[in-house]
Amino acid sequence: MRTILLIEDDAISCQALTDVLEYYGYSVVAVRFGAIGIQMALAYQPDVILCDVMLPDILGWDVLQQVRGTEAIAATPFIFLTSLDERRYMRKGMILGADDYILKPVSNKDLHQTLEALFQKQERLAKPYIAEMKRVTQELQSIIYKDHLTGLPNRLGFKEYIQPYLQLGQTQVSEAGVCLFIFAIEAWSDLVVAYGKDITDQLVIQLSQRLHHGLKDQGTTFQLAHLDADQFGLFCLDMDDRGKVIQLVESFVEYLQQPYTLPNQCIQIAVKAGICQHPEGVITDPETWISCGRVALQWAKQHPSQPYQFYEQLPGKTTLEWCQLKLDLGTALEHDQMIIQYQPIFSLTTNEVEQVEALLRWQHPKKGKILPAKFIPMAEEAHNIAQFDLWVIAQGLKQVQSWGNHEMGEALRVSFNLSPQTIRQPDLMDSLDRILSQSQVPPHWITIELTETSLFSNLDTTQQVLYQLKDRGIQIALDDFGRGYSSLHYLRALPLNTLKIDHHLVQHLESHPQNQAILKAIVRMAQSLALKVVAKGVETEKQLDFLLSQGYHSYQGFLSCGPLNAEAMLEFLQRRADRRSVA
Repeated sequence: MRTILLIEDDAISCQALTDVLEYYGYSVVAVRFGAIGIQMALAYQPDVILCDVMLPDILGWDVLQQVRGTEAIAATPFIFLTSLDERRYMRKGMILGADDYILKPVSNKDLHQTLEALFQKQERLAKPYIAEMKRVTQELQSIIYKDHLTGLPNRLGFKEYIQPYLQLGQTQVSEAGVCLFIFAIEAWSDLVVAYGKDITDQLVIQLSQRLHHGLKDQGTTFQLAHLDADQFGLFCLDMDDRGKVIQLVESFVEYLQQPYTLPNQCIQIAVKAGICQHPEGVITDPETWISCGRVALQWAKQHPSQPYQFYEQLPGKTTLEWCQLKLDLGTALEHDQMIIQYQPIFSLTTNEVEQVEALLRWQHPKKGKILPAKFIPMAEEAHNIAQFDLWVIAQGLKQVQSWGNHEMGEALRVSFNLSPQTIRQPDLMDSLDRILSQSQVPPHWITIELTETSLFSNLDTTQQVLYQLKDRGIQIALDDFGRGYSSLHYLRALPLNTLKIDHHLVQHLESHPQNQAILKAIVRMAQSLALKVVAKGVETEKQLDFLLSQGYHSYQGFLSCGPLNAEAMLEFLQRRADRRSVA
């Protein structure tokens, strides 16, 4: 549903226009004063602003000037409402950037046709950018999901392939005979030192070719991937018989260890394998499945006489350790082990801190700092990730309010990440309303970040939640944009405010020229849809200069500041404030 901001001082006209707009299916935010209208535009990010020329406090074109001068709402379509006596003012309004005007008394038909024509024009302008994004998507897929050396899927591509099999029931998984193998070259670092990168690259290519040719002769459905410099992943079906799995892995280990003929070299290597034949019920994501294979691989590496190892046959300590860690996570909040770090997001034009992103960290009493990539899947498996997400929001808003009290963050916004499970919580909005009420932080200070997985795991539910967030004035950002492509079809249908570009695109833009073309296409497409664009993972001045030249709004990365705890972040903000006061 599109949102119309109506700024009309006459109460009767305001109500009549609201009724008409709602009849045509629009959501209406109506105010009578221009200054309040500007605040509502910032809070609600409307699709169109309808504004009377003559207002009680300021003139309509004063409203227009402030809208066009405010980055967050500068691209919002603006239509004047005017009587015949006021037409002499319209030229000034159009020069200032108004999109159209409608004469009073307003005809219902004219109003509807004007709005529809405006929206159709926006769609026509967006089409070339959408087409260009579809074209560069293939290049993007090659960069994100494929290994440039072997041409095989990389780790991300491998995870995408095996994900659907985790949606099957345990019985279906067993019937399909799914099996995951991790093959690794032994003493890899020694090989690189002895023969150099060029030779070892050729070795990897030949090994991948052997794997592929050998698998074609097996007559089974498979997917091969290059996971790391020395590691390959293999996913097979029809491996329900343990003897068949053993026969395959033993034949491949023997085949892969035969000598490799390389330029002026003949190299023989040792190969180990880890196997996870049937994922246990607790394995609900590809990363955990791959990790199980790697755990088995590590065990095989530690036992010289054992060329391979099944995860299911590992000594109990390995899986018990994982389970114990998951149990510890269940009590981490009450034991004050979870901490929040904040990473600033900077304006590319002013280099001022626009907002901070709240990031959850786990400080385990025995194992030290545990990265989110490890404990977030655990929380999702235990179906308690929502309590962590909501805790971060509650604590983060308290902290932002505290910075405001120190006169360091009155305009500082904060963004939070929500997992797919949290989005599907039936009481999510009630929980958020309660947190907002307790914190007294204005909703438009808040941005909720979601990944494409969050958006499309249950699109109907997610779309409903997003519009509920928008109705409260909360900003919405699509995180890691550029890692997938399905979102391109939904960008216009979802109430998004911001795209956060996947850090892989930014970090490799100097070494991968095609990344520059993709980043250019993304920002043009975003501009056509009036979306703000934030580049993540900025680490060099060259990256910063490129993004600035292309019209990116903001950036985040270690070039300017990494994640900091609350105290260090306050000191960081104070130092910047002190430098500004001296200047």
